Amino acid sequence: MKLASSFTIPAAADKVVTLFLDPTTMSSCIPGCEELVQTDETHYKGSLVNEVAHVRFKAGFTAEITSLTMSENSAQPAVVKAVLRGEDRRLGSTIRMDATLTVTPQGATGDTSEVSYEFELGIRGKLGRLGESVIRRRTAEVEKHFAEALTAICTGRPVPQSGKGEGDKKLRAVPATQPVDSGGLTTAPVPQPAGAARFAVAPVEEQPRQNWLVLGLAVAASFAYGILVGGRKGGRR
Repeated sequence: MKLASSFTIPAAADKVVTLFLDPTTMSSCIPGCEELVQTDETHYKGSLVNEVAHVRFKAGFTAEITSLTMSENSAQPAVVKAVLRGEDRRLGSTIRMDATLTVTPQGATGDTSEVSYEFELGIRGKLGRLGESVIRRRTAEVEKHFAEALTAICTGRPVPQSGKGEGDKKLRAVPATQPVDSGGLTTAPVPQPAGAARFAVAPVEEQPRQNWLVLGLAVAASFAYGILVGGRKGGRR
């Protein structure tokens, strides 16, 4: 099964890249994402807690980088390809996904970015019997939440959370202690309410570009797997 779509984020590409570098930020954007860590230069692993038909479970995945195309200037996109493998033994399901993630600068001033993805999915077990229409519908739901959450973080607004109960609380994006200059977009510290979740992101210049591409692919991988295992964090137990 092939899935492809894109969405626009109101921030310069390098600022989007900076946010992709922060696992805490990404975990808040991906419904059900509980873990996202790098194991070596080209591998990531993660886990998601979700529910299918009101049954909560935890599924793990790994992502391996297979191809990397660096952008040579600010007008060119960066493209990364990788293979995702995931398994949930409780549901007796496995997934393999060949994924491509692209971040492209947009607008005359480059103050917006297009994030696009292409997934080639192979699913076995109970998840494979969900049906293409169900998977495509969940794709739209998870994409919508991811784009809204990332947009909120970029603009300093509360991050909408999926699920019920505690999952409904709003997390407020807080800039790093020092202002971060992201291609002309500078964020300065602002007062935030007590208990707000803090997103302290290092400047993109301090991060190897290969690392953000690997993390970006890991985000795409967990995003795709989140589509398949249900787009809600929390809910009934």
